[in-house]
Amino acid sequence: MCYNNWKEKIEAICMQKRSENRESKEDERKLENILRENVSLKEKPAERRPPHSFIIHTGKVGPFVRQLERDLRRVMSPHTSGELKVKKRNNLKDFIVNSQYLGVSHLLILTRSELSVNLRIIRNSQGPTLHFKVEKYCLAHDVLSTQKRPPIYEELFKNAPLLVMKGLASSNERHLQLVQTVVENMFPEIDVDRVKLGTIRRTLLLHYDPEEGLFELRHYSIKTVPAGVCRSAKKLLQNKVPDLSKYKDISDFMLKPGQLSDSEFEGEQVELELKQDIGGRGKKAGQKTKLRLIEIGPRMTLRLTKIESGINDGEVLYHAFVEKDVKEIAVLRKQAPLSRKKRLRHEKQIEHETIRKMRARSEKDAYFAEHKDKMEKVMIERQREVTGNYTYGDEDNGRVEDVEADDESEEKPIKVNNKKVGLLSKGRRKKPNTKNNVNDKEDLREERKELKNGKNKFKKRGGKGSRFN
Repeated sequence: MCYNNWKEKIEAICMQKRSENRESKEDERKLENILRENVSLKEKPAERRPPHSFIIHTGKVGPFVRQLERDLRRVMSPHTSGELKVKKRNNLKDFIVNSQYLGVSHLLILTRSELSVNLRIIRNSQGPTLHFKVEKYCLAHDVLSTQKRPPIYEELFKNAPLLVMKGLASSNERHLQLVQTVVENMFPEIDVDRVKLGTIRRTLLLHYDPEEGLFELRHYSIKTVPAGVCRSAKKLLQNKVPDLSKYKDISDFMLKPGQLSDSEFEGEQVELELKQDIGGRGKKAGQKTKLRLIEIGPRMTLRLTKIESGINDGEVLYHAFVEKDVKEIAVLRKQAPLSRKKRLRHEKQIEHETIRKMRARSEKDAYFAEHKDKMEKVMIERQREVTGNYTYGDEDNGRVEDVEADDESEEKPIKVNNKKVGLLSKGRRKKPNTKNNVNDKEDLREERKELKNGKNKFKKRGGKGSRFN
């Protein structure tokens, strides 16, 4: 390139440097943005949606099982529907379909038989289904009634409980491992490095006893207490004036027995150092504290009876009372698709039958709604034939005027086939118009024939055993 003078040459060099600086700055910005995105992804991983559940009952269960259902909803809160209403017309299939649409991951179903109360845990939308027999249960109201000051407040149920399982991880049995994974997935995951200790206020304990084969379920509230302070000294720190009239010396008050609560025990207790501020006196980071567990209910003792691979159906993976050989299991696996097809076919037949009956019922109602006036006239004519009253009244309303009788006349009952059907007065009756009466009777006969033809038509549609026969 040739330049006319030195000024143009300097300007071209400056423009080239500016463009190079702009490109370098853009590259630096891109690198910074990429690094920021990577750091943000590491610091804030994608949070999964917490699992949600439906807790319902099916069939007649009684008031105590209904209260147990409400207690379980409080245990699983806030990730459950606390005000879900179960009506008689609701079917289990309705809850399964709607739960999949609403993103519900688990269903807990309580049922009652003649022998015991049963609990089913279903995982949407492919299974498995865990069947438990409730050996014993105690409601939350009964547990709290034994305590002097039950720790129940609104913030206690704002966050999910901490799940603690014992006796399942060490077992090598497959059905117990499956129970462990299903129960773990019912509660949200907890990141130990990022969790706030103040949000963990409850814990749910599931203990498995291998000797008896029972699951013990307990529900506790967590209470933190400053270490090194007894209950009597705590009253003084809280500016509460104690009653010292019963004691000769203050040392008797400070060292008296009976100051322990239900969850405390005599002897050495484990003291923990707080990593975060929980909130409250003596609950700051770096201070030592003690944990107390106060049971708030409910209690349940469960026995695992059966595990199915699907939702209330499929291959039986485990059965507590029935054991089968390898050959029997192979035969059942071959027959499984055929039995499933039969069941689906039967369900479709029932569905089509109900739809057909509903259509026939609606058609019948529509037909009788159209011919309502004709039916009223037929009924009036039948009443006239029985009572012998052929006086015509207001035709628009379809009513017959009352017969005018004297006040002094006596009324006697009319007997038709030795049955009392009405009253006959001695007063004068109006003579009916015979010409109009004959014509009306012929018209009514024709209308009766039409109505009978309509009824026969619906009878044929209903078929044998129909509700319209």
